[in-house]
Amino acid sequence: MKLLVTGGAGFIGSATIRHAMRDRGLSVVNVDKLTYAATPEALEDCADSPNYTLVQADIAEKTNIEVVRFICAWMDDRYPEAGAHEDLIEFVTDRPGHDLRYAIDPTRIRDELGWAPRETFETGMDRTLAWFMDNEPWWRAIRAGRYDGKRLGSK
Repeated sequence: MKLLVTGGAGFIGSATIRHAMRDRGLSVVNVDKLTYAATPEALEDCADSPNYTLVQADIAEKTNIEVVRFICAWMDDRYPEAGAHEDLIEFVTDRPGHDLRYAIDPTRIRDELGWAPRETFETGMDRTLAWFMDNEPWWRAIRAGRYDGKRLGSK
């Protein structure tokens, strides 16, 4: 069985790939843009395996602000009484190494593995946001106890 991992050349992704290959016996296709936090050297021990393929590629094309604006418009459609959610956007100094966008080009995955996404960006975001809004007690408990909402990754 083949496993597709996106962003597999970083710390967590590379550990996932090594586990999948070593402990589960899976073949892995690793699609990674290889930005500041990702390096092929993280998987040198897998590189020569016939069960490992690294594809340097982008598979989506959304900037962070486009994603935030999508979420704001989604909230405006469902909760118009709350006012324009985009007015709540606050621009802050990026933390060191912050990705400006996340993107992959699925052409090779589609051609070589016959893969096709089940969701578009819009339908996937709609389902994800609806889940969070339908499960408010779940995330409220996290905010109340384990995460105070402060910005992470900066001083």
